[in-house]
Amino acid sequence: MRISSLLIAGVSFACFVFAAEPPVKIKGVSPADLRALKFSLEEFTCSDGSKTIPFAQVNDDFCDCADGSDEPATPACKNGQMYCANRGFSSKVIPSSQVWDGICDCCDGSDESGGRARESSPCPNTCKAMAAEARKDQIQELETQREGLKVKEQYIQKAREEFAAKRTELDSLKVRLTTLQAEKSVAEETKKQAEAAESAARAQLEERRKAEEEAKRAANPEPPAEEAAKADESAATDLRRRLDEMKQRYGEGADADSIARLLDKVEPAHIDDVHTEATDEVPRDDGLGSASDDVDDFDIDDEEDGSAPKDAPATAAASTPADDEELKPLVD
Repeated sequence: MRISSLLIAGVSFACFVFAAEPPVKIKGVSPADLRALKFSLEEFTCSDGSKTIPFAQVNDDFCDCADGSDEPATPACKNGQMYCANRGFSSKVIPSSQVWDGICDCCDGSDESGGRARESSPCPNTCKAMAAEARKDQIQELETQREGLKVKEQYIQKAREEFAAKRTELDSLKVRLTTLQAEKSVAEETKKQAEAAESAARAQLEERRKAEEEAKRAANPEPPAEEAAKADESAATDLRRRLDEMKQRYGEGADADSIARLLDKVEPAHIDDVHTEATDEVPRDDGLGSASDDVDDFDIDDEEDGSAPKDAPATAAASTPADDEELKPLVD
């Protein structure tokens, strides 16, 4: 049963092949294109179906079909093409303009055979030699590819080794990273605890400082504001009294207006400033002018030493030590 099936299949294939084969071959047409053409031993139909001509007019060096399909092996049609079989090598298709031009374009010489004035081809068949040369080039190319594959394999192996080393290093770094992250967490927790302890210590110190200040204020209470104001007022009154005595001591030459202005300036909160201004406003009667003109001639350092001023007037120089003692606070 199986053998019979195989025989039937073989016969069917043979019938198909022989049925597909054209009744005659046309020079310059490939086997595939030859099956697509409509022709017989008597007639030929142009490939575009525009015309049917006698088969004897095919390759007769006269272009009958507009598409040039009736003249594949002659240069009659400008748009024609010729198929070179080139057995033993690779087939080739050339334009019809290269047929019978005296140049060997096909290795089997078919493009220059059957010319107008000759039947034999002037071109030798070089297909086998070209095939051998191409095979040699292919072998050389294969050898180059093999060498390249060897180098490629070496690079691949090297890359694999480097990748394995990097993978090992990466795993080690991951372990190290985990350890460092744990250490960082411990350090941050320790830092938080230390900062909390430091804040508590600072708060305790601040409370202790405040307690000590409170204790000091309790041990040495400051005088109330009213008592301080009374003390300042008493000092101002004493100052006015001394200024009045100074006016009386220096006689009629004293600058009453200056002393009055000075008294008006006296305020309990500026006793020290009044001392200085009193020194600047001290009147004197030396017979050379008003007392206010000679205020700047007093030498403060001499007063502190207990000696008389350098430019002191005669009336002042004749004063007693008791008088100097009374004047000293005003100068200071």
